[in-house]
Amino acid sequence: MVSLAGTSWSFDKASAQLKEMCHLTVSDDTIERVCQEEGERSVAWLEQSQTPVRTFARAQGEVEFSSDGLKINTVDGWREMRVSTFIKRTPTSACAPQAWDDRVLNEPQVRLMSCRLADSVTVSQVIGLGAATANAFPGGVSDSAGLCASAPNAGRRRSNCHGFALGRY
Repeated sequence: MVSLAGTSWSFDKASAQLKEMCHLTVSDDTIERVCQEEGERSVAWLEQSQTPVRTFARAQGEVEFSSDGLKINTVDGWREMRVSTFIKRTPTSACAPQAWDDRVLNEPQVRLMSCRLADSVTVSQVIGLGAATANAFPGGVSDSAGLCASAPNAGRRRSNCHGFALGRY
């Protein structure tokens, strides 16, 4: 409950919400510490566990990748927060570009997501999906034929595409 509150609101607001909704008194510092600890455990699991690799491999569909980030001015200087997502979904019927606004894609069968905060060079070098990415694409993400990249803010519109180039959109 503490982790959910801490990832839903700022830590001070999470403290107030937990008090109001659950009658739990938890300081904002404790909520931050719990969220940081859970985040580290999640990163370790994603980087080391074979469960996401097997789940992703078993899922039906084509692989898609999306990533978006923003710059944050921290006490240690400017850093980048980047969310990266690999999904698999079964293809939807093809349509003309004029119909993309009305096209509804099939729901993903599986998602692998990662969010990292680091300096821009580090974030650019490492997508941050650990073993799952390495095993899904042994030659590296840039060598993955058949991977489809979708631009942020593109909504549910996309065309079928082949090949992949990591870059800014």
